[in-house]
Formats: sequence, C-alpha cells, structure tokens
Amino acid sequence: MQTLSLSCVNWRTDFPYQPQVSVEVGLVDSGLAVLFSVKGKEILAASTADHSNVWCDSCVEFFCRMPDSDTYINFELNCVGAMTAARRRGRNTDVQHLTLDELGEIKRYAPLSMESVIPFHVYSDHRWQAGMTIPPHLLYGLSLDEWHSKGKPVPQSILCNFYACADKADEPYFVSWAPIDTPKPDFHRPEFFSELKL
Repeated sequence: MQTLSLSCVNWRTDFPYQPQVSVEVGLVDSGLAVLFSVKGKEILAASTADHSNVWCDSCVEFFCRMPDSDTYINFELNCVGAMTAARRRGRNTDVQHLTLDELGEIKRYAPLSMESVIPFHVYSDHRWQAGMTIPPHLLYGLSLDEWHSKGKPVPQSILCNFYACADKADEPYFVSWAPIDTPKPDFHRPEFFSELKL
C-alpha cells in the first residue's frame, strides 16, 4: 500500500478551504483497495441510497482508466458508504452506470454508518475514513465471466485521480491528488489523470 496526499486546491479563489485528506491505495487479493482519511471542519451525510447525490455530502472519489482504454470509471463514496459509479467517456458522454449488483461486488468501509443517525451535519475536527475494494474486472469494464474468459492480468499501473469534496457543506471544498487546470470545479477531466504504479 502507498499513501498519497490530496493537496491540490485547484479553485482556491472560489473554494479556498482545504481539509486534510490522504488515501492509501494498493493491490490486495480481492482487487484494488482504496482507503481515504479526512479531517475537516464539518461532516455531513444526507444520502443513504446508491446512485444518489453522494457528492453533496462529505465525499471521497476515485476516477481511473486503464492505459489502453478511452473510457474511465468514477467511484464516488460518501462518508456513510453510499456510492455511485459509472463507466463513461466524459461527464455526459456514453455514461453507463454500474448496476446495483456490480456495486454490491465492491467491498465498502464506512464506520460512520454504524456510529451516526443519518441524516446528520456536525461541526467537528473529527477524522473520518471511507474506503472500497474494487474487483479487477470492474476496473477493466468487464463482467466477472468476461474477466475469467479473457484471463486478463491485474493491472500494474493505471491513470487516475483521487478527490474529496462536499458540495453542500457550509464551506464547500474540492481537492485532488493530481492538479486539474479548469476554470471551475470539474473532476470529470480524464486528461488530467496521472499514472499510478500499483
């Protein structure tokens, strides 16, 4: 596992707030493990259902694509474990949401879901964590059967970015691991993904 810091505040003029965010990422037996740790002024959660507006809550995100692919996949997980994910070429181009069955294949870690009554919005410097372990076939955009029939190896590197955001916080923030050069917040920019060796 390697630890990365999400220290890019790409839109500092409009959104200067920067929580402390790091992510541990690495290959494990069941896939790619991604564990975020966040410490900020407030924590909020309104969404409990998958494919809901999790990015409005205290949220962490992992977007990636294989080096030989022209599509990417976005995984967005709020602080209580609700998730949305889709394969796409762009924010609104060729979007194919993962099925609920596919989302069910992703192991999630969200301790706040067991500790809090949802919805909640608390003001605290409490550190929270959320994470996921993603099966390799989902990273490649394949079904489990296709993965077994094609026999693809686990990738040794990917193009990706990691994010933390809270669109509906009193002090909204948008931070990333790799820098993004756009005039306003936009995480759906695969041209700014960076290579991560696994």
